[in-house]
Amino acid sequence: MIDIEKVDKLFEVGKTTGMPLQFSIFDKRVLLPVSQLPGAVMGETGEAISEEEIRAQAEEKWFLLLKGAGVDSAEEGVPLYVPSRIGLFTNLRRDGYGADELRLIAEIEEWTIENILTVEDLAYIDDDLTLLLVFAKSRIDALEHVVDGSGRPGSTTAEYGEALRQLEFLQRLQAQGIPDRLVVRIEGVKVEGILWDQTLQDAMAYGSMSDPAPIRVPGFLLKGNQVIPTRTLRPAEYGNLWREFDLDEYLECWSTVRGERQCLNCHRALPGEADDRKRFCGEKCRNAAKQRRFRERNPDSVERAQRRYWGSLGC
Repeated sequence: MIDIEKVDKLFEVGKTTGMPLQFSIFDKRVLLPVSQLPGAVMGETGEAISEEEIRAQAEEKWFLLLKGAGVDSAEEGVPLYVPSRIGLFTNLRRDGYGADELRLIAEIEEWTIENILTVEDLAYIDDDLTLLLVFAKSRIDALEHVVDGSGRPGSTTAEYGEALRQLEFLQRLQAQGIPDRLVVRIEGVKVEGILWDQTLQDAMAYGSMSDPAPIRVPGFLLKGNQVIPTRTLRPAEYGNLWREFDLDEYLECWSTVRGERQCLNCHRALPGEADDRKRFCGEKCRNAAKQRRFRERNPDSVERAQRRYWGSLGC
């Protein structure tokens, strides 16, 4: 439990001394000694773990052990974000995540920290409104130092006036609070659907055609042309999840990445010599796809037909 009053006092002391409180979560010069890591993991995540297990996880590339920790800087240690990663990965491994998946997650997170969360104007800010204010100020600064195609200073353009109005609006929100009607717009938006073509292109940076990077969605592990359930799914739930995450589109995009064509129903690869207009491997798949499209477009008709069928059986 965080002592808010204590934290507030630390901030006040920082103002007085000119040395503001810093958390240094992503600063790899600030290291937590390995000997203190089990206690930190337990405190942050509730996971009990030994120093031996921690060193074994480092061998699995969950994180790196760095020199320079401790009072005399002679111990091995880890950055301050690692305890929460250890707790998360321990939980994910219990849920069935493999070593290759966990290494990939760690690699992506490290890249994000080094190239986004700690880099100049992109440095991490844990507040959406503050982040928007930083962006608005940097936009104004940029316009004050450029000229447009006609040689006019950027500070005389309509865009500059718009940027000033946006900054004033955000400053009012910071001073007066964010109205409920704007919370979703300021603090985030809900993105529906997965852009499978872009997702696969990004994933290929961490794998290859012969050993593709694993991708997870709720209920499934996706690896190349394999869609593997991660738990026992009833048929209805299986179908709902398949449609929700548009796994047909995933398989089609994977075939495109590999330069293949596949049956739109069963997703088997079509022969290379097949006509370019061929979309199904046979009549059976063509009819199955036609029936599926009819059910999706006419759910009420399907339900009435089912009622008539069961009624004819006396049910």
